[in-house]
Amino acid sequence: MRKSKPISRRQAVLGIVVGIGSLISLLYFVKWFRLRTMKVDDVFFETHLALLSAITEVIIPETDVPGARSSGVPEFVLRKIKWVLTEEERNTIYMGFDNLEKVSHLRYAKEFSVCTFREQTELFKLLEWRELRNGSFLFKVKRKLFGNSFFYLMKQLTVEGYCLSKNGATLAMAYDPIPGEYQACIPLQKNQKAWATK
Repeated sequence: MRKSKPISRRQAVLGIVVGIGSLISLLYFVKWFRLRTMKVDDVFFETHLALLSAITEVIIPETDVPGARSSGVPEFVLRKIKWVLTEEERNTIYMGFDNLEKVSHLRYAKEFSVCTFREQTELFKLLEWRELRNGSFLFKVKRKLFGNSFFYLMKQLTVEGYCLSKNGATLAMAYDPIPGEYQACIPLQKNQKAWATK
């Protein structure tokens, strides 16, 4: 009877690395497949307006100028999600909502929209750090495969909605109601707000 040859340490480590790599690849493939095949109804986003409102307020909170919520940004973002975004981007936002709610229940045992502002901010920053923690090769591959992340999309839509709102354009930015002629490049003074019109 022949004795089986013992496995060397190098072969064992290589086997473990290949196994872990295969598992990670499978998980990424499932996420990629889900992003491209899932169909999210508009009703889902309409019923999660409170969550959307809380997220936009975390991104642009109320200070000495009105925040995102009082500027009508959640409604703007909802319209953009329903009518402008691609199916993949809608699915990314759906999965982001789902993940945010799951982590909120695990950490605080309540929905994200009913957490305190401090809890919402901490949770949002934590998840954003996990998602965008590095500008490494892996992050670039993820962005190429899955498109823009949930946090990138939410920030982009929130800032766009805020800058287009009356409060954002007139109170948070420098506003000239009659801008006159078009000037392609205007130097900013020290501590000046960005121009809404010019």
